[in-house]
Amino acid sequence: MTPEEAKRGDGKAFKALVIKERAVRYLHPDYKFEFYPGAEIDESNGLLEIGRIITTIPGLPWFCLRWDNGRRSGEQVDQFDVDIKGVSKEIEDKFRAEKDDHRGHHPRKVSTPDGKRILTVFIQIPGKKIFDGEIEVSVHKKLGEEVSPTSDIKIAKFAIAKEISIRIGG
Repeated sequence: MTPEEAKRGDGKAFKALVIKERAVRYLHPDYKFEFYPGAEIDESNGLLEIGRIITTIPGLPWFCLRWDNGRRSGEQVDQFDVDIKGVSKEIEDKFRAEKDDHRGHHPRKVSTPDGKRILTVFIQIPGKKIFDGEIEVSVHKKLGEEVSPTSDIKIAKFAIAKEISIRIGG
């Protein structure tokens, strides 16, 4: 994604509001969470990194929790992804494709009566389960941007997750 595409208000997530563990069934003792509420989209690449599952053990991979705002086959993608880091490109590809006992790139959405975005996340690498649980995620989405012809003030409209609230900012 180019910086110009990242800035465009076309419904993509641009800021993390809430990210938290909701139900942790298992977290490997060599790992811990880092969450970044308030993180904003990196306009240089369009990525919205909202957290990590990290380790202090040398040689073990870590995991980037991010919102995917990209395009696939011309369609806008709007989903939570987990990427494996600190490994070879070959292992990254296996994790993304969920091959050879690598799991967790695409968490599964869970429906809730209150409309919250809950994701069931199961991360595994060969011979080691990393995480099994639920994460709650809420993001701001930039729906559009209008520039006033009489001033430099920009009026931006945002939606919060699935809520119907509008925020006006400069």
